Amino acid sequence: MPLIILALEGPEGLALGLAAEAAEGAGAAEGVFIGYHGTDLESALDIMRRGVTDEFFGANFSSLQLGEGFYVAEPTANGLNAARTFARVAARETRSSPAILKVYARGFENMVGRDVPSALWEQVPGNFVTKFDYLTAPIKGLEYSGQIKFNPQTLQSLYTKLLRR
Repeated sequence: MPLIILALEGPEGLALGLAAEAAEGAGAAEGVFIGYHGTDLESALDIMRRGVTDEFFGANFSSLQLGEGFYVAEPTANGLNAARTFARVAARETRSSPAILKVYARGFENMVGRDVPSALWEQVPGNFVTKFDYLTAPIKGLEYSGQIKFNPQTLQSLYTKLLRR
């Protein structure tokens, strides 16, 4: 089971963040930094407790641009801003606080990905989910940032760490 360490933004995350930082020193497995995942506090706590599972696929959004999976904004300043936007939306929907996870993937160099052209957004062919480990595309409505959507077969490879400001 992947090590899950939560990164939270805002005052609610301070105590939890300090606990996560201590746990991080206990030996997180090696992985490649993939980017940021914005969500609400309760979902972030669930991810911390149970890991990334299919229960979280689009929990706060009615439309999934690249189909069901775990969405991560690119590891750039624009990606972090996009994750903050999604965290605010999720928090508003759940009447909670926003949270941002810094996402890593083990074995990413061996995964197979595919860029999804805009003509296929919101109608991704089924074989894109089974044939590829992840899909990439600009974020619809936030095209200044790219995203990676991890397909279900890769969830066990994902874990999160404390976001450092």
